[in-house]
Amino acid sequence: MKNLRSLAIRTVQSGRNKAAAAGAMLMLIGIQANAASSLPAEATAAITQVGDNASSIISGFWPVVASVAVGFKLYSLFKRGVSKS
Repeated sequence: MKNLRSLAIRTVQSGRNKAAAAGAMLMLIGIQANAASSLPAEATAAITQVGDNASSIISGFWPVVASVAVGFKLYSLFKRGVSKS
């Protein structure tokens, strides 16, 4: 879908075959509107739940990343201090 949209936008911007590009854009808008309206409520709820779960996993992962980064920095400082003494 993204490739079709970028192709249609490039065609419109380049000025070649404006009627075909306008038709492609209208077709993409129609497909997008139809896809959004035809989703059942269960599918929408499932997609929302997956997004919420991903957000909670990512928010829980940041403290781990920060701890590892601080640990590597402290290790490098300790290694530098030991090598100088």
